[in-house]
Amino acid sequence: MVSYLDSMDLIQDADLILFSGSTLFEELIKFRTRSDISHVGVVLRTHGRMAVIESLDHCGPTITPIDKYVSDRSIRLGWSRLRAEEFGVDRDRFIEGMLQGWGKEYASWWQFARSWGFCTKRIGDWLGCSVDTDPNRFFCSEYVAENLIYAGYDRSFIRKEFGQDIQPAEMSPAQLIRLPVFDYQGRLYVDEAA
Repeated sequence: MVSYLDSMDLIQDADLILFSGSTLFEELIKFRTRSDISHVGVVLRTHGRMAVIESLDHCGPTITPIDKYVSDRSIRLGWSRLRAEEFGVDRDRFIEGMLQGWGKEYASWWQFARSWGFCTKRIGDWLGCSVDTDPNRFFCSEYVAENLIYAGYDRSFIRKEFGQDIQPAEMSPAQLIRLPVFDYQGRLYVDEAA
């Protein structure tokens, strides 16, 4: 575990914040992906504050102060460092891409069914339906993966990790955090004395 207060100066723009929530929707994501991670967002530092750019199910891509999550004891947070230099990812371009999606809509339920459904994925593939049902709507890991590629991440690393080319629109939070460009630093916790 990593102290949030001790790590504030270490966490950089474009690093990944991992969430493990407990709502029904989050529990379904964790069950389907066999992971403790239900959501991901990207760090943005602005005006001396740290925020998370994320795509939320009720409002789509948005910016949320990280303090909101740190103070919520029902959400467990983790932090993965972006190994930008090693993998040729431009942090500024990553943030730029994330900001370009700000205000768009969250992915439709059909996108979830197409991406992660047992039968619907196979039927969609068989029918030749596009994996991304609407390129202007995003769920959290799709939003991050798409902008990671936009910032220079080579798709060959995705193929190498999973043995196939997984599109951003079918990448779960659990799959995203497995990419070698992210280096898990630990669970963030708040010092009780703070």
